[in-house]
Amino acid sequence: MDRRKRTREIVTEELEHMLGRLEQLRDEEISYRERFFQDQGQYLPEDLCPFLADLPPKYLVQTIDDDLLPDLEPSFVAEARKNITTMEGIINSMERSNLA
Repeated sequence: MDRRKRTREIVTEELEHMLGRLEQLRDEEISYRERFFQDQGQYLPEDLCPFLADLPPKYLVQTIDDDLLPDLEPSFVAEARKNITTMEGIINSMERSNLA
């Protein structure tokens, strides 16, 4: 579960970085379009390309089939590990006694 949680944190960080970069590119495109209209807009007929004034799209990243992980208390994990170790010891003892 720790590995899954770390992986999710890494992926989330990468997505946030990517979305920030996409937003930066969108802002640059808006600036380019605004400058173009300031320089050339007066020469363009409004009915020729009405969509030219549209803003560039925004992007959304969405998780599909979210892998929900419970938050486990460290004491619960420690107890589970202790129980596993105990059970492994019992199994090993049983195997040794069956071999004798």
